[in-house]
Amino acid sequence: MGWPAAAGPSAAQWNDMPETILDKLKLLSAWETEPVLTETEVESILDSAAIADAEGNSPTNDNWQPTYDINRAAAEAWLIKAARASALTEIDPPESGIVTSKVFDNCVSMAKIYSAKPRTTLALHQVQTQNEQTPDE
Repeated sequence: MGWPAAAGPSAAQWNDMPETILDKLKLLSAWETEPVLTETEVESILDSAAIADAEGNSPTNDNWQPTYDINRAAAEAWLIKAARASALTEIDPPESGIVTSKVFDNCVSMAKIYSAKPRTTLALHQVQTQNEQTPDE
């Protein structure tokens, strides 16, 4: 499934801006950093963050313009990573018997950061060029 382009500055304006909403979520969730998320998981997380569009159409409505709460999706991604990291432990200092999990703590911290942010929506916006005509023209 192709994901809609993220609204905002063009790639010419910001070379590092993600091209799609899915790419934005991948960036926010550090999906390829241990503990990793699969492409399918990231897509599923984004799907679960679908919300009503600006016109009030729900994601199940045929007229829905893809719109997502990107902070909710990022928080969910970090919680999944935290769950995976919960089994990761390290001894610090070695042989001290003090067990820590810095990866887990970081994942939980990231989930809290995104959970605390207000809803931030990203939506697909269709742009009509000068050469395109609407059906009424």
